[in-house]
Amino acid sequence: MASRLAIAARMAAIVASTWAALSTGPLRAQERAAPDPFDQTFQAILACLSHGQEAVFGPKLNCAPYGKGDEVARRSKMPLGEPGTSWDDVCRNRDDPRRLPPDLIKRIMAQKDTPIAPAGIRIIGGVFCGNVDLVGLDLPYSLVIDRSVVNGIIDGRNFRTKADFSFDNTVVLRSLLLNRARIEGSVYGSRSFLDRLMVNDSQINGTWWQTESVIFTDAHFHRTTIAGDLRMNESAFTRLWILSSTIGGTVLLDDSEARCAYHISSNTMGFLTANGAGFGQMQSTGRDGRPGVDYPWWQRAVSASEQPYTKQLLESSPIKRITDAKLREIANKPDQPNSPLIRGCEDTSHSAYLEFYLFDNTVRTAMCLTSFAWLNPKAGLPDYKHPVSILALDGTKVGGKLIVDLWPDPPTGLGQLHPGDGPYDLVTSKNKFEAIGVSASALIYNFADNAKPYFTYVDGLRFDQIHKAQPACRSDIGAQLATQVELPNVDEVMAWLNKNAAPSSQPFTAFVTAFERAGEKATDLRVRRQTYELCEKTARWLPMIASLCPRYQLPDPGGGATASGTSASAADGAPGNQGVLEAIWNVFSATGELIMIGFDWTLYLLADHGLRPAKVVWSVVLTLIAFFALFWVWLRVVGFEPDSKKDQPAPPSPIIWPITFLFLFDRLIPAYKIRDEHYEITKVYRRATKSEIKAGSSTSGGPLYPMPYYGRKIQVCPGSETELTQANKWLVILRIIGVIFTIFLLAAINTLVHS
Repeated sequence: MASRLAIAARMAAIVASTWAALSTGPLRAQERAAPDPFDQTFQAILACLSHGQEAVFGPKLNCAPYGKGDEVARRSKMPLGEPGTSWDDVCRNRDDPRRLPPDLIKRIMAQKDTPIAPAGIRIIGGVFCGNVDLVGLDLPYSLVIDRSVVNGIIDGRNFRTKADFSFDNTVVLRSLLLNRARIEGSVYGSRSFLDRLMVNDSQINGTWWQTESVIFTDAHFHRTTIAGDLRMNESAFTRLWILSSTIGGTVLLDDSEARCAYHISSNTMGFLTANGAGFGQMQSTGRDGRPGVDYPWWQRAVSASEQPYTKQLLESSPIKRITDAKLREIANKPDQPNSPLIRGCEDTSHSAYLEFYLFDNTVRTAMCLTSFAWLNPKAGLPDYKHPVSILALDGTKVGGKLIVDLWPDPPTGLGQLHPGDGPYDLVTSKNKFEAIGVSASALIYNFADNAKPYFTYVDGLRFDQIHKAQPACRSDIGAQLATQVELPNVDEVMAWLNKNAAPSSQPFTAFVTAFERAGEKATDLRVRRQTYELCEKTARWLPMIASLCPRYQLPDPGGGATASGTSASAADGAPGNQGVLEAIWNVFSATGELIMIGFDWTLYLLADHGLRPAKVVWSVVLTLIAFFALFWVWLRVVGFEPDSKKDQPAPPSPIIWPITFLFLFDRLIPAYKIRDEHYEITKVYRRATKSEIKAGSSTSGGPLYPMPYYGRKIQVCPGSETELTQANKWLVILRIIGVIFTIFLLAAINTLVHS
């Protein structure tokens, strides 16, 4: 019995000790664990948000009234920090009051103890250490992280909010990703910095505001719907890419600047304005005259005189490290001598050009492009290696007005060059305006820019009206016109069309249609169009005249390339490209075409391709004057004697008819047959010389006769048979010329009737 009691006692002791160990072990572990310093901060944030206030991080966390936290954070140097600031150091310092966990927003949404006021989540001036996770969140109110720093990315896949999303004055050191997001309000990201912006398959029911910002690499809007405006004015980016998106309001790009490209394609928008948009300046990694690599960089975006805040962004300590790293990458990238790609743009535009591309867009109301910023050279003037800047509107449809003014007024820099200046042609070849398949209700163009150094590549234009004016596009005032809208004159249009390097006469047709709709004659433009077509047709057989055709020719740095990118001697079908026998055979086989080319050139010379039949009259007049001088001065045959009627007695002295303009006109166009006597010449009379008049007889001994001519008496003597024969030959030539004139006059009238 005793032994049983001892065993039971021992078992009880073991159970008690085990229970004590199990019950006290966790308590000791909790006592040893360090408390989370953010727990207290988290509760303070919830307290601010529950009262509709803003959680503002300065030297310490404070609750600020709605809308007042921005000034507090600004005084605390957020988000750029003091010089030498490293956000990595802030994130490593667990005692820094600005340090926030990347899942803060999800923590706030996950807790149920403290309700958030309708003002929403408003975190001002914090430092998010890591990737801010918004994936799948569905917020019933706004999310505001103004004047904050995100030391990572903002991942907003499938993010939803019933109100606004704001990151004004925020630095996102990596990317902002919004994929399949839906924001019922607006997005505010002005005066912010992002390394990359990616917005795909998303819907914004308000406006996207991102002015005075820097998107260091790419800003992407793909298949995105924005009910209001997309405001990117005064912002800088490497490439802006807007693709297959719908913007219900205005796309504002005023004073924006791309380092490499704008690619805006296949979108539908209400209005587009871009005043002062474009590119920066070429820079070089070489210093002090040492060789280096050239690359495009921002110019206006880092100018304190125009955009001071973007300059502050790029020069702040955390962002300057990103900038310096990019410049090192550009400088140290292996050189590829045969690569045409622009250094520093290989991973974005992947092009040999600086591209402002507006392709296949539909603009419901108007498009306004003014004061375009062409790429500036690294020195005062570009060299042949300087890349070409292209402003292209291909395939764009504008429901209202297309307003274009490519140079600022007054012009600055290279815009002050004039034709005849030494570098004018080279600068012109570096600035290209392209418009292929563009349609608009009306084109308003500043034709005063015709003398500026740029060229065009224009084809497939369609517009109902054409006006000239000096427009001004600003985001705050919309589109305004500084001068009265009026129809340009033909000389201004011709000067602009002379800048066209495209092998097409279609732009002439577009202007002809617009002029005639306005009730103005456009004969000069019609003549120029047909001359262009005829010259191009002739150049296929005579390549040497291609440079004389009325279109812009790019300067040749040595490769023999024409504006269309082919060698002048390599035109399709040109005999110079083939063997001698084959060329001869082609000439004979195309005899009909060559004859028609000759006919067309003659019709051009005589009647401006038939569009001015009255011009033939001047040819007739000049021909009559030439033959009158031929007979009176060179042949000295000034009169003739017509054949007398057989039933009439011969007169005692010959009846001499003078050779007048009426006689020559009757022989030029015999269809009229004004006088029968003009065709019955039996003898000609030549003008007597002074010695013959003094002697009273001709050198052959014959008498002299007086010939009345407009009240004067001219002494003449009978001509020889040789002189009669010679005179008849020239009259036959005159008749042949008359037949030619008749044929071309009929052709001109036919052309005019059917034009």
